[in-house]
Amino acid sequence: MLIIAARVLLGIVLGTLLAIAGYFVGWYIAFSLPTGVPRMPFLIAPAGIGGGVGTFLAWWLDLEGGSDGNRLLVLASLALAVIFALGGAWGGFWYGEDIEGTRVWRHPTTQAILNGTVVASNVALLIWHVGLKIVLRPTPPDPGVSFVPSLRTVRSGSGRANDEELTDQHKG
Repeated sequence: MLIIAARVLLGIVLGTLLAIAGYFVGWYIAFSLPTGVPRMPFLIAPAGIGGGVGTFLAWWLDLEGGSDGNRLLVLASLALAVIFALGGAWGGFWYGEDIEGTRVWRHPTTQAILNGTVVASNVALLIWHVGLKIVLRPTPPDPGVSFVPSLRTVRSGSGRANDEELTDQHKG
């Protein structure tokens, strides 16, 4: 449980940092476009991609000590993080457009885009990670099967007589 909490916290930190970096990259792209081209997709997409990659990195880190060798699952989790981060950024944009700027939310659209990115990708990877742990958990060994009976060296019988019989067999 502590590992999952660490992954969520790290996902929030790394996802936010890379979403902010992506948003700034989006500003440079959006304002270099010619007049008449819609700029919001060029602000939302880099923020979503950055937030998704940052969250993925936090969940992909080897915090438990066992590396994840299945590359298909790693790529699927990266795709899941980026898709949900883009969806969260787009949803945050529409949510932020309806909020009036306040002292706390001076740029509500920007904050809602960044928050939507990080929250959506972290929730998606949390569900993905827990689901994989449940599906891929190792099966417990069958309690009826034991290798101990094959290691017996003494034949079953009436105690002392068998021990003397075994020592006589080994001597001669």
